[in-house]
Amino acid sequence: MLESCERDRCIPNWLPAIANSPTHHRTFLQQAADWPGCPLMPLLRVLFVVLFFVGCGEPRRGSELLPVTGTVLYNHQPVEVATVVFLPHDHKLAATARTDEEGRFELKTLPSSGTDDGAAPGNFHVTVRKNYMTPGDKEIWELPRAYGNAKTSLLTAVVAVDQTNDFTFEISERLSAPPQDSFSIVLIPDTQAYKGKGTKSQPESTDPLTNPIFAAHTQWISKNIERQKIVFVSHVGDIVDKNIPAQWELARSCMDVIHGNVPYGISVGNHDMTGEGDSSLFQEQFPKSRYVEFDWYGGAYEGSPMGPHISGNNANSYQLFSAGGMDFIFMHLECNAPDDALDWANQILAQHADRRALITSHMGWGPAEKPKQAEEYITGLKGRMRWSKIHGDRGNTPQQIWEKCYRKHKNLIAVFSGDQSRTRAYHAATPGDHGNIIHEFMQDYGQGELRLYRFEPASDRISVITFNSQTEELCTGIQLVPDRKDHQFQIDYSMDVPSPASSR
Repeated sequence: MLESCERDRCIPNWLPAIANSPTHHRTFLQQAADWPGCPLMPLLRVLFVVLFFVGCGEPRRGSELLPVTGTVLYNHQPVEVATVVFLPHDHKLAATARTDEEGRFELKTLPSSGTDDGAAPGNFHVTVRKNYMTPGDKEIWELPRAYGNAKTSLLTAVVAVDQTNDFTFEISERLSAPPQDSFSIVLIPDTQAYKGKGTKSQPESTDPLTNPIFAAHTQWISKNIERQKIVFVSHVGDIVDKNIPAQWELARSCMDVIHGNVPYGISVGNHDMTGEGDSSLFQEQFPKSRYVEFDWYGGAYEGSPMGPHISGNNANSYQLFSAGGMDFIFMHLECNAPDDALDWANQILAQHADRRALITSHMGWGPAEKPKQAEEYITGLKGRMRWSKIHGDRGNTPQQIWEKCYRKHKNLIAVFSGDQSRTRAYHAATPGDHGNIIHEFMQDYGQGELRLYRFEPASDRISVITFNSQTEELCTGIQLVPDRKDHQFQIDYSMDVPSPASSR
């Protein structure tokens, strides 16, 4: 029986027979297990779940089974020969099917008489898998593994009498577990998506103030510090949408979820202060005193000659941490940092030249010249921006900050920014004065995406991963930036060389 089996075609023929013959379950599975590299084993694991975990009770017949059909898509393309299993919440009638070349399937309830197509009414967890065993006993998954497990697939269905039970399951790539020796830094893009009373998005609303995206980001980070080996978190700024106390209080409650659990820093965006650079409301919720107890907190600029409310009290700060046998300094500069703040930054970076440096500042890449028409925010030539929003004539543009600060530092690896929701995502790599490549990453998604920078020392690379913090689905393209490679990519970076200071 098994010897003549073809991996991709035999399973649909054998599955009903196995399901309908309980006395042969043990014999058939034992034969399969004794056959090295058996290509049926992935499906047989599904069968184990259906028959033994769900149960072998006799199904209700006839009119109680409803026709159920559907389509499986992976990255918007039909999936052929995938196994679909509907696992019930509240009864013992599981159902399964195999997709055809168009990704279509028709369910059959197990155990089956061979004539009872469909599924019983009810709520189901749904798994989808397409995997097989090689002759060398290596299991190959052609769909993301998470969708093959009821606990992690997130797919559900409700089969009901009063509806057409035809379902479309969109499968997307999911965030993977990190390599053993890796560690990650998380970048939180602009969190301006406030809803409820007093917000720009819902000005007439009387609902309580909320920010579901911001809350989901920090909750995901808190739950995944160990699993994803997160060593640092950076917020690119525009923490609030309106510079008012209510939004700042909510922002602090969101950040409180990770406070004390992982080192982090915040860049102050243009929405986070006045046009003159007064960041008093930010300083009330995120002052220097909030962080001095932590050994990873390096310090902050004391403030401009006009007083600490301009650029002071944690509006420009730096953090120190170590990971993977490497020492880092992570600096956070306010939007359009003036010369006095940049002088401080240059001094701090020079003092810590033996550490690998990272910087977040709110403005970076986007329309190179200030748009005169709204469409130019989208169509304008992209580059390091040569215009500013804050601090008047004192404010430095991103291009000026590059010239006055970034390019001078041999230990600088990367600069992160947000700000431009109509650019969304951008990556540039430019040599600094010492020949070191300085990567500039811009991310302003606003729709629930987080950016994870996974450092992989064994491979001397950094994987850049953009994903939804509520579903862990990878971003494979958006309207303004449709190409997957702008959201999921890798950069080369040597992590086994001497520290920057030792090679000066």
